Amino acid sequence: MIFIVFFKIRTKNSLMNENEVVIPDEELMLKVNLGDKKAFYLLVTRWNKKIINFFYKNTFNQEISEELAQDVFFSIWKSKNYTPKASFYSWLYRIAKNKLIDYKRKNKLMSISIENNPEVFDEIITNNEGFDEKIIYKEELKMVQNTVLNLDEEQREILILSKYQKLKYEDISKILNCSVDNVKVKVFRAVKSFAKKFKEVYGDKI
Repeated sequence: MIFIVFFKIRTKNSLMNENEVVIPDEELMLKVNLGDKKAFYLLVTRWNKKIINFFYKNTFNQEISEELAQDVFFSIWKSKNYTPKASFYSWLYRIAKNKLIDYKRKNKLMSISIENNPEVFDEIITNNEGFDEKIIYKEELKMVQNTVLNLDEEQREILILSKYQKLKYEDISKILNCSVDNVKVKVFRAVKSFAKKFKEVYGDKI
């Protein structure tokens, strides 16, 4: 990720005495509009991992996810018309969602074996420390993962945003360009569909 590394090198020393200062994302982005590299680096530091994670849960490819995340932050750096009308992260995720849509239009996402990607969607179950519990956990995790991946694209996306990215309904509504009530309905239907599909395949094993 050459672009982001460049900014890290250029701004690292100037941030040494400001790590404890919590500046709102919206304020940082306004500074980025003015070409502030230090503010940009702080935003990248805060959000890079989450944006990569968002892409990974949709592509299941770490390299592609990192490249898409870099595209997102490059777009942010070039943006000169940001206004803090909504929370920064809803604006950020909307950009990420558009990048994902563009990627899907240009590429057909290959299905990935769950067993080769055990980290996907693992937030839904709390890992236990005992050996026997870990075996049970892995089996339950596979069942959950397979069920989520068998949902249609819209339902999978709404679960990722609401349950795994833990975004507020208000922010999801801005990302998906729909009302908050509509988001609530979508989440309810996605969860209901998940429960139905899970029960059809696995019964009441969890």
